[in-house]
Amino acid sequence: MTKTRKPIAHRGRKHPGPGNTLAEFQELLAFDPEAEAETDVRFTWKKRKPVLHDTLLEAATNGEGWANLLGLDELADLRVKHGGQVTEHKVPELEDVVRLFNGHGVIHLELKYGPGDPPGLLPAVLEVLERFPAQQVELSSFYHPALLRVPSRIKIGVLTNTMLLNTVGYLRDFLVDGRTPDTVAWHPDINNIYWDPEGPDLVAAVQAQGHEVRAYTVNPGKMFDWTFEHGIRPISDFYAEAVDYLARKSA
Repeated sequence: MTKTRKPIAHRGRKHPGPGNTLAEFQELLAFDPEAEAETDVRFTWKKRKPVLHDTLLEAATNGEGWANLLGLDELADLRVKHGGQVTEHKVPELEDVVRLFNGHGVIHLELKYGPGDPPGLLPAVLEVLERFPAQQVELSSFYHPALLRVPSRIKIGVLTNTMLLNTVGYLRDFLVDGRTPDTVAWHPDINNIYWDPEGPDLVAAVQAQGHEVRAYTVNPGKMFDWTFEHGIRPISDFYAEAVDYLARKSA
């Protein structure tokens, strides 16, 4: 059995709450100053870098329309929704989140691309990271061509939401410009590998190649058992529960 490293907090949540907010990140870091947090970043036509998961604002905020049209004034007026209710939490920008972490833990940053988005997300993100060299950040995306342009000094996560016929071979395609397998992680949907009878064999083959497997979004219960058993790092909305669970299983 491969030893499972600490979990990753999905959208920065210690417990389920209004994710991707500074309050959630603060609570997470208060609980674990070296926590690893997954979060999202988009790019707008007005050169803003909001930490937002969804393409349409009404999905998770009190706003309406396309996230890629946001400017500074529009961002200031947005409030995050949780459980269908509008909260007092603002939508942060990438700089706010990286500054809050202040060199602690790891930010697993998903590059979000949507229809009609302007070009330039990756260069804009890299410019921010250059201003915070002490902060460890890893980049992931469902848009894999962007990952091929990430400098080899930065680790990447290949996000997938379907089973790949030849995952090991596919991940090998990212080993360019001096990359080694330990700098390319696989981020599958937990449901694809948990329910598929061939899931454990595929996970083992990817790990044998030297890639880490980090599955989203893992809930407490049997999925915690399964990820621990197969050496998979869970990306979970239940970070505190996952930390406690893994500590007890590792004791």
